Amino acid sequence: MKYIFLICSIGFLSFSLMGEGISEAADNGTEKLQKGVESFNTGNIQEAISLFAEASNSGNDKIAASAYYNHGTALAKASDSIEDSSKVQPMLESAYQSIKRACLLDALSKENMVRARRNMQLIREKLLQLQNESNQKENSKDHKSEESMNDENSKDNTEKNDDGQKSQKQNSNSDMNKEQQDNNMQSSGDQETESSSESMEEKEMNDILNQESKNMQVRQILESKGGISNVDKDW
Repeated sequence: MKYIFLICSIGFLSFSLMGEGISEAADNGTEKLQKGVESFNTGNIQEAISLFAEASNSGNDKIAASAYYNHGTALAKASDSIEDSSKVQPMLESAYQSIKRACLLDALSKENMVRARRNMQLIREKLLQLQNESNQKENSKDHKSEESMNDENSKDNTEKNDDGQKSQKQNSNSDMNKEQQDNNMQSSGDQETESSSESMEEKEMNDILNQESKNMQVRQILESKGGISNVDKDW
């Protein structure tokens, strides 16, 4: 937002001097002050600022007060054409200090004192606006930085979760394979046990049949010889 400062070709302080007590240095200050007003009115603001700064060194309080006021007001006016806030702020601070010095010399008319205080108020408002804008930019940077960190953390957490799920899935598959292997081994063991049991039963049956066959042979031999007709079983 641009501020229109109370400064123009008729907005400068009157620097008419009393005829008595004017030194050579004061005359030189008067000349610098006059040239500064002329430069400002023709649009050469930077030259005017330099001339007002030189005139402020006058030993005459009225000339110095007028020079300080015009120096500060010209600085404030020049800052309106600058877009870079980092350059505007020091210019406005310098402008404020110059107008403040003009007031402290207590050599301004009542009307010009009102102007000076009004310009100081406008400069304070502009400085406050710049400070608020700067704070908002810093807060915006911090917010973006925090969002970026949150995004990075979220990405890391997502990757960790994905890795955890993959690991869990691999472990689950490994457990399933192990369980399947155990089941296969148990099934194989059961089959071997069952086969072994069947083999033992078959062997016992064969032994019984062989023994029965032997007994029959013995019985036949004994009967043919008229011997014992019964043969005890061995089971």
